[in-house]
Amino acid sequence: MTKYRFFRLLAVPVLVAFLLAGCGSSRPADSTPTQGNTQSERPAPAAQTPTPAESSGEPVRVVVVLPDKIGLNPFHQVTVQGVERAKAEFGIETQIIESKDWGAIEENLRAVAAEEKWDLIFTSGFESAEPLQKVAAEFPDQKFAILDTTVDMPNVRSIAFKEHEAAFLLGAAMGLVTETDIVGMVGPLEIPFFQRWTQGIRMGLDAVNPDARLLIHWTNSFEDVARAKELALEQHAQGADVIAAVAGGGNFGVFEAAREKGFYTAGQDTNQSVHDPEHILFSQIKGLDIVTYATIKDLVEGNWSFGTAVYGLKEGGVGLSHLADRTLERHPKLTDEVMQKLEELQNKILSGEIVVPDPLAG
Repeated sequence: MTKYRFFRLLAVPVLVAFLLAGCGSSRPADSTPTQGNTQSERPAPAAQTPTPAESSGEPVRVVVVLPDKIGLNPFHQVTVQGVERAKAEFGIETQIIESKDWGAIEENLRAVAAEEKWDLIFTSGFESAEPLQKVAAEFPDQKFAILDTTVDMPNVRSIAFKEHEAAFLLGAAMGLVTETDIVGMVGPLEIPFFQRWTQGIRMGLDAVNPDARLLIHWTNSFEDVARAKELALEQHAQGADVIAAVAGGGNFGVFEAAREKGFYTAGQDTNQSVHDPEHILFSQIKGLDIVTYATIKDLVEGNWSFGTAVYGLKEGGVGLSHLADRTLERHPKLTDEVMQKLEELQNKILSGEIVVPDPLAG
């Protein structure tokens, strides 16, 4: 039996200590400063020049520019856990910038780059991709990294995930536990990126329950709890008895609807079952803390390279919560038979017998 270590992905509250880094002439606007492999596509490491910290003998300095507030999305909470782990182990200096909104991302990135004191500027999310492209071009000697998307620039390391592999397992799990043969997904934005979820879920659903129907609705936001709840209630009214919450902070609207109406749901990024074990059966998870820590570790230990690092099921970057950590308490719906079937499917993905295609692949 293949096991994965996602013990850091449990959704524990993250208390982030504030660190005010040494003052620079530029200050990120509309932000709150907070303290803080396998890869299939990464090129060979390029020749490295010493970082500012290496040249001066000072601690390595890492600043993280988040696209929005930490509390709005569990994605950011787990990312910060990885930063905090690196800080504790390596004694690095860190700062976390929480952007007021997406419009502030570019200004925040440019402001910290202009300080010329950071060994690494780290950001995350597809919403940060275009701002990073602009700022990285303006500061070609600055190291950047971006999590959860790809930016093809010579001074950027991109960290991507095979979400479609975990989405396959999520769809299979939903197909095995549904009693109405109608399941749903409430997502944030109807853009190509989220086809990894819709197509992955559909493929997994078809693998175990080809008669089941998948309902899909979009909130057009990562934060709209009320809209997510409204859409989940609409899907339940159409017969869905298991609804996946893929809407960022909006997930809590789906969870609230599940509590009120008694249907089952699934979380994202972390083990969100802790919020309501009676209704949240499982979660599609990402090893955000693990890859964030590994990225900073490479910097500290002089193993830095640019290009794209891709983390899938085999690399421990994605998974299904109750498969990844068998110590988690299981809902009665997750019977031994269900878990055995899910493990069989997982092993077939790992062996290559099942290939979950990436809908974004060229």
